[in-house]
Amino acid sequence: MNNNNFLTILFTLALSISLSACASGQHQFINGIREPNANFILYVANQSHTDSKVNISVKIDGRHIFQDKISNRHHTWSIYELHLLPGEHIIHAVSLKDNSTVHQSFTVSDHHWAVLIYSSPPNDSKQNELFFEVSNKPIGFL
Repeated sequence: MNNNNFLTILFTLALSISLSACASGQHQFINGIREPNANFILYVANQSHTDSKVNISVKIDGRHIFQDKISNRHHTWSIYELHLLPGEHIIHAVSLKDNSTVHQSFTVSDHHWAVLIYSSPPNDSKQNELFFEVSNKPIGFL
C-alpha cells in the first residue's frame, strides 16, 4: 500500500469516528432549575458559530426565571424544570450581548417541553436570533 492510500484510509477512518460520535446523540444536559411538580421543561442551547458563551435572560409572565451564560459546546443543553399553572403564558428572552429577543405566548394545559435556541449564522448574512418552540410531547435530540 502506498503512502497516499494509507493517508486516505487514515483520514476516512478519523472522519467516520468523529461523525459517528456526533450522530450518536451523546448530549450533555446541565440542570439549571428544578422546581417541585415541574410540568414545563425548557431546554436552552447556544448554537452560535461565533459566540462561545452568550448571556441569556428569561422571564415568563414577568417572573425572572434565569440569567445564565450558555456555552456553545456541541450537544450541550441547559435544562430548566418549571411548574407553570394551566393557561396562557408569555416568555420574554433576550441575549444581553446583542439584544436578540423572543417575546411569544404559549399555552400550558398539562406537561410540556420547550426549546430556546440562540443561533448565529456561519456568515454575516443574517443577525443572531433566539428561537422558541413548545411541544406537548418530550423532545428527542439527535
